[in-house]
Amino acid sequence: MQIYVYKDNESQGPYDLGKLHELVRNGVFSEEDLACHDGQNWVQVNQLPDYHTQAIDIERKFPDSASSPQVERTSSSPPSASKSSKKFPNRGTNKTKRYSLTFSGNGFEFFGIWIVNIVLSILTLGIYSAWAKVRTMRYFYGNTSLAGSSFLYMASPIAILKGRLIAIALLILYGVFSQIQPVISLLLGTAVFFLAPLVLVRSLRFRLQNTDYRGMRFDFAGTNSQSYGVFVGYFLLAYATCGILFPWQQVKQKEFFLGNIRFGGSQSKCSPDVGLFFRYGGICLAIFILAAVLVVPIAVLFPPTLVVVPFLFYPLMGVVGAYWHANATNHSIESTRLEDISFESRLTTGGLLGLWVTNLLLLAFTAGLAAPWVMVRNARYRLSCTSVLAKDLDSFVSRKIEYSSALGDELGEAFEIDLAI
Repeated sequence: MQIYVYKDNESQGPYDLGKLHELVRNGVFSEEDLACHDGQNWVQVNQLPDYHTQAIDIERKFPDSASSPQVERTSSSPPSASKSSKKFPNRGTNKTKRYSLTFSGNGFEFFGIWIVNIVLSILTLGIYSAWAKVRTMRYFYGNTSLAGSSFLYMASPIAILKGRLIAIALLILYGVFSQIQPVISLLLGTAVFFLAPLVLVRSLRFRLQNTDYRGMRFDFAGTNSQSYGVFVGYFLLAYATCGILFPWQQVKQKEFFLGNIRFGGSQSKCSPDVGLFFRYGGICLAIFILAAVLVVPIAVLFPPTLVVVPFLFYPLMGVVGAYWHANATNHSIESTRLEDISFESRLTTGGLLGLWVTNLLLLAFTAGLAAPWVMVRNARYRLSCTSVLAKDLDSFVSRKIEYSSALGDELGEAFEIDLAI
């Protein structure tokens, strides 16, 4: 009996009962997912004929039990009992498949976590904020799934608390010296600026080393010297050229962030096209110039309209920001590879603008109480626009787990102090 399973808005299969049992065992499917063998009568997996009664010798049929069988995605049409039976072609095993990132959290559920975090942080004078961050991160990680498996956030609240205490101490010192010794406060501010790249590297490494997927953690390979080149050297170049080299600086930042991620002994590579970034920057500049060409003559002919001009600046910044963020992010993600795995991003200017505007309205009309819904909406939109492209993601992850197990855990302990605020 050949069986199709409906999950993530796609009909997948066909599988025999042996394969289906192993997929359920590995968490790719659940017994509550819909399944059928004729394309018409969809029932839960555990309600399939012979699902519980037929003995399945998985080890005999699938000797390589460490790898989950390949999931074939064949249709995005939802199952319907009223439709005639469909034929789902079995794709070749060498064809690249798209694995969508999904987010299953909701605002009402997260509101309970958020409000408790706020109250306890206030009652403990901010000490609980470290635990609040861990609870928040674990909620969002736990509700983010890829190929049937969710992510885990493994950080210790104590490590985060240490970092925050250090940051608070520095802020207090800066505030005190700004009142009694402005020169010392200026030197302290300069020192913080030049320490920022070091803090950034430690924070990225801390976060990735505490990110777990299918029992294996990520890592960050960026070095302090690279961070100083990107965030000090290229920043000063962009500043010295009045922003002309800003697109180049952004390319270097994307290369640093996305090109130094490690997973199972493999390191990602990111190679954005500098020319495209300059094109995006040129279009943003053209939008500002066009707006000035349209607004200045009207303001000269009708001086009272000058009062309205400042209010037009923020919507214009929103349009430009959404255009830049959508295109720069899409291209950077699609320029990143992890061995034979690539990525896809489908952010749009209109989608981001709609998200930002509705988020602002929600926050304004609820006096900030809609913050949990805003955070959930941001995560759902961002993840819904991101996909992983691979021939067989399950096999790739299994190989990495075997590789890491053979060499031993080389990541070591995550940083004892999290300097990310």
